[in-house]
Formats: sequence, C-alpha cells, structure tokens
Amino acid sequence: MNLKQSISFNLSIAFTVIFGICSVVLYALFYNFRMEEFKDRLAEKALTTANYMFKVKEIDSYLLKVIDQNSINKLYNEKTLIFDENFKLIYSSIDDQRVDWNFGDLKRLKSEKEFFFQEDDQEIYGVYYDLEPRDYYVIISAEDHYGIRKQEFLLYSLILIYCLGVFLVWFITYSMTNRLLIPLDRLKTGFQSISGHNLNQPLVNPSRHDEIQSLTTSFNQLLERVNKVVNTQKAFTSLASHELRTPISRLTFQLDNLKKMDGVSPAVKSYLAEMEKVVEQMKELIHSLLILSRIKDEPNTIDLFPERLDELLFRVIDDIKPQFKDISFQFEIDETTSESSDLLIPAQAQVLQIAFANLLRNACLYSSDKVVKVVLSETGEHKIELKILNQGEDSGLMAESEIYQPFRRGINSQTISGSGLGLSIVKRILEYHQAELVYSYNAEKKMHEFSCIFNLYSIN
Repeated sequence: MNLKQSISFNLSIAFTVIFGICSVVLYALFYNFRMEEFKDRLAEKALTTANYMFKVKEIDSYLLKVIDQNSINKLYNEKTLIFDENFKLIYSSIDDQRVDWNFGDLKRLKSEKEFFFQEDDQEIYGVYYDLEPRDYYVIISAEDHYGIRKQEFLLYSLILIYCLGVFLVWFITYSMTNRLLIPLDRLKTGFQSISGHNLNQPLVNPSRHDEIQSLTTSFNQLLERVNKVVNTQKAFTSLASHELRTPISRLTFQLDNLKKMDGVSPAVKSYLAEMEKVVEQMKELIHSLLILSRIKDEPNTIDLFPERLDELLFRVIDDIKPQFKDISFQFEIDETTSESSDLLIPAQAQVLQIAFANLLRNACLYSSDKVVKVVLSETGEHKIELKILNQGEDSGLMAESEIYQPFRRGINSQTISGSGLGLSIVKRILEYHQAELVYSYNAEKKMHEFSCIFNLYSIN
C-alpha cells in the first residue's frame, strides 16, 4: 500500500467510523425522545381520565367511555384501566376486549408510584394516585403508531445517507489525495531520473511553499555534495591509473633490458620472466579497475553505431590468438540465421571488444580440451545470440550472479592467474549496450556456456 492509498484509506476509515457513531447516537437520541414524548402523552391521558372519573361528579363510567372513544387526542389502540385500593377494576375503556394485567403490576405501581415499559407493540404507563379518601391505580397502554413511523423513516434515511456519505467520502478522499500528492509523484519521477551521468542536474523546485519544496531543496543540496564526491573520485581514478601505469611500464622495460643483458644465467632469465608475468598481471588489474570505474550504470548515455557482430569477433580473436597459441577457435553461424541478415548491432566497438576479449580469454583459460566454440544465431523478435562455449570443470559457484561479482573466483581458478574482474566488466559493458548476458553449466557434458543476446540494429 503506497502513501496515497494509506492516507485515503485511513481518512476514509476514520470518517466512516465517526459518521457511523454519529448516526447511531442520533437514532438513539430520537428513540429516547419518542419514548419520553409518548410517555408524557400517556401520563397526560391518564391524568385527564382520572380527573374526569373522580372529580367530575356528573360523569359516570359509560359517559367517560364515550368521551374516551370520541376524544380528539385519542391514542392508537388505546386501553385504560382504573383500579381501586383493593386492586379491583372499577373502570375499563373497552368492554369487548380482554385486558391482560396482574397483581404484580399493581403492587409494583404501589411501591414505585409510576412505571413505563414497552411490551411488543404496546407501550404501557402506570401511575398511582393518592386521592382522599381512597387510592387509585391507572394503567394505560397504546401504540405510538405515528412516532414509530417517524422512527423507521429516520432509520432508513440514516442508513441511506450513511451509505451515500461513505461512498462519497471514499471517492472524494482518494481523488483529493491524488491531486494533492501530484507534486510528490513528480518528485518521485525526478528521483528516478537521477543517475551517474546527470548528477549535476538538480530537480525543479516547485513554486509552492510546503514540505515538498523543502524536501526538493534538501535533495538538491545532497545531489550537489554527491556530485562533488563523484567528480573527486573520477579525478582520483584517472590520476591514480596514470601514475600507476607509468612506473609499471618502466618496470616492464627494465625487466626486458635485464633479460637481454649479456652474462645473465638461464635461471635468472626464468626468474625475470616470472616477474614480467606478475607485472603484466598488475597492469591488467589496473586496466580492468580503470575500465570498471569508467563504465556508467545507465545504458543510454553513449552513442551506439551499427557494427557487424562477426567482424568484431574476428578482430578480437585475432588479437588474443598470440596469447593462446595452443587454443583452437571454432566459429560458426547457425543455419537458422537468415542469409539476408547483416548481423548489425548497435555498439561502441572499442568498448564491446573489451567484453568479447574477456569472455574469450576466460574460455581459453578454463578450456580443458583447448577448444573454444563461438556460435552466432538469430533468436527471432529482431535479436541475435552469441554463444561462447568451452569444456571445463565446474566453478563451484552456486548462483549465476556470483560469477559477476568483482574479485569472486571459482574453485577451478586456483591454478590460473587472474584478477576476478573480467566477468564484472563484461556484465556492465553488455548492460551498457542493452544486451543480456546468461551463463549456464552443463554438468553432464562439463560444458560452460556464455550467451549474449543483442538487439539487431534498426534504421528506424
């Protein structure tokens, strides 16, 4: 869940809970209000009936029933009972219906003086009157038909408003969050556009004065410091490589002169030859480190030109043959490759030849049968594959990515001199050319295979 989704989700959840609580509280308040209002109406009706019964001498039970049945304030399904102090029913507002009551209600009424409760659809109110010279108990029940309809209407309205409100809040919150965080998306895009070749290009600072502007300013300041460090490192690398190569070249020259001097014994010459190998290894290590430091991470930072893949390979093979006179190179173009294919790939020739040279040297060094096979084949989808194969023992490296790590060497290289940087350089150069490098080892055939997949050059 990203930041926008998290903000939208949390705000929406908070509003949903708060809106739900408010709706429940509003419904509960209205429910209590309706109950209290209807209780007051029942109490008023009970008091009116009792006053008519006991204070107006001209009104008897029959006349009181007539008044109750024709009263303008008559309640829905109303029933009124009046008992004397001996719990004897002395008045009932209905004659044709049986009214359920018990002595427990009357005893409760005598002790509590008043009660009100709901039973099914009926709401029942009881009151105790202490009138001289006798006591009376009035129990009245009715249905709050109109009040319950209002309550149901409020309930359905709240549910509808709640659902609609929640939907609108989730939609509006997500939309507003997306709109408000657009500068953050732009900042993210700016971060992703930064690479080793444009460290001196700061991000565009937004005109709005908020945290995004502060973050952009801080990042630009950090970028400026990083750029200074990178430039210092590049200058040091260039200077160090130059300073290191000069004394090594002098050392190589002096060793060669010593070998040519008269009177040098064969043992000394052999010793000097071993020293020359060590010096050459040092020179190769420095050269590899220099190349590795100069290759940038982004593949689109150099100009690539159309180059024939087979011609690049032939030039590299010709260059390394003098170093491996006992190696047999087998070059073939797979029969699946169309005759019309010109084998053109977008490349920086000098740089790509370094990668091919490292791959071929690696194959020569670890070839057990002194044979290195080079195969070109089209793979479809406007791509061409270069395979370099040689027989040899397993390197013992479990993961393919391990062989590309700098200074990482397998168990089969213990007797072979090298820096462990060759394949790291190859990997980065091929990434530089937007090519894919895949390594596999066939344990049954004891065959190492490096596969380089290039895009064919397109005029468009």
